[in-house]
Parts: sequence; structure tokens; C-alpha cells
Amino acid sequence: MNINTVYADVRLCIPNATLVEMNKYLQQALQYINSRGLERKVVIPVVTATGTYNADPLSRTASQTFNYYPLTKCLIVPSTISNVQRVYVDGIEVPLISFSDHIKGTYLTQTYCQTESGELYFTVSLTDASVVSITGRAGSLTPSTLPDRFIPYMANSIIAGLYSDEYKDSDQYAVYLRKANEGKAYAFNVEPGKVQNIRRNGRLY
Repeated sequence: MNINTVYADVRLCIPNATLVEMNKYLQQALQYINSRGLERKVVIPVVTATGTYNADPLSRTASQTFNYYPLTKCLIVPSTISNVQRVYVDGIEVPLISFSDHIKGTYLTQTYCQTESGELYFTVSLTDASVVSITGRAGSLTPSTLPDRFIPYMANSIIAGLYSDEYKDSDQYAVYLRKANEGKAYAFNVEPGKVQNIRRNGRLY
């Protein structure tokens, strides 16, 4: 998506809109998109913890460069991922099981369970050579990486925001808010309530 196309669409309606004003509402729309993420594939090379470290993933700090805890067979999912649909290890799909079944330890083949904050616990150990692929929803998107179908949503969101505050016009605000919502539905193309997001707790990873 070319962000200049969005700016041009906004200025067709509000010629005096400045970049600062437009970017305020552009950022709000982008934050919403990244909180939901887009459906895509994310490849995660496994980096195993070595030396002395705290084996509890909840104690993770920003300085740690590994993403796999071998004692608990726990893989940390990047914070950009908001929804996990399927997991593959070295190209083979791994079945999802409940946390209670995982704790019972009755599975001899590779399975995984998932916590609400995004850790994946496996039944069979991963190695540094392993590659975990996840299909789901991921954020960390910028305007240049968004597909063109987001242009109407972004432009109309900015226009609605400008009419709500900087260029007050309640009638125009209502018109463009409706257009923004229609653009959002088209851009995401998902049924309401279909996506269940991972709850994030502010950890530094």
C-alpha cells in the first residue's frame, strides 16, 4: 500500500489537512490493525537456552536472545503474533491438545498446548535445528507492508477522525465513520467473533 494514496484521498475531502493531523489518525488505525494482525505464516527458528538461566518463561527479560526453554519444552511465540491457528515443526503439522492433557503426559508423539499469553509447550523436545512454522494472525505491519485493500479503511478512518476533532462536522463525521467501518469489514474479511486473540501481559519479548 502506498501511503501517499491515502494522503491524497484524505486531501480530496479536506484540502487543508496537514501531515501531522493525518498521521495522528493513521497511527490509531494502524494500531488497531496490528492488535488484530493479518492472517499469515510466521517462521520461527528455534534458539535454545544455554548456560545458566531461569527455567521459568514468566521470568523472561528483554536481554535474553533465546526463545526455547529445553527443561519445560516451551517455545516463546513472538509478540507480533495475536492468534495461532496451526503449528508445524520441520514441515509436519503438530496436533493441539489441552493444557490438562499436556500435564498428564500421556502423549508419546509430538503435540503442543498453548497458554493465553502465547507460550507453546511441546511434548517432544525441539532442537536448534528445528524450525517451527505458525499459521495465524500476526501484526508488526507498516503502511508499506499492508495490501491495497486497506486504503479505503485507512483513508476514511483519517477523514472521520479529522471531522470529529480538527475540522468539526458531525454530519461528515457520521458519513465517514460508516465508510471506515465498511472499509474495515472489507479489509479484514472475517466474520465478527471468529478470531480469538492471545492475551498479552506486557512481557518484554
